[in-house]
Amino acid sequence: VSMLSAIGLIPFVRVQWKGMITVAASIIIAILSSLPALKALGGENFEYLFHGSFVTGIIPVRMDALSAWFILIINFTFITGALYGLQYMKHYRDQKTSLSLHCTSFVILHASLISICCLQNTIAFLIAWEAMALSSFILVIFEHHKKETLKAGINYLIQSHICILLLTLGFIWVA
Repeated sequence: VSMLSAIGLIPFVRVQWKGMITVAASIIIAILSSLPALKALGGENFEYLFHGSFVTGIIPVRMDALSAWFILIINFTFITGALYGLQYMKHYRDQKTSLSLHCTSFVILHASLISICCLQNTIAFLIAWEAMALSSFILVIFEHHKKETLKAGINYLIQSHICILLLTLGFIWVA
């Protein structure tokens, strides 16, 4: 809910609020995912079953100690990154559209990385992986007017989609 609210708000608020909304969304995502993660580290695993569709079937979301550890690391990294970015991105205040896309992608990347750690459904996992790949691509090419930056972003996008292809083939092979 916080992710969707932030994504919906970011394009329409003043530039000075975009960063604050991004930081707030990262903190909310971190709190909501860290609470069950801390319980999972203590031995109390988390599980929730979403009713999927005809295509996906039931979508289990499970968190054990290993996924909890990764979630806590991701949350720490994103909160510190959001706080650092709040000051760092002030240099780009004149790029309103790029900032909106950057902040939105940051929130989507955070949520998708958390999802990757605990989704137990192949199709849902691949969708989260694709969201992660595309949102991080957008973050990489923030300064898209620079040829080197765009080249690095396209290189990343190609590599990430090769990984998605290999993951898909691996899931097919296991099934």
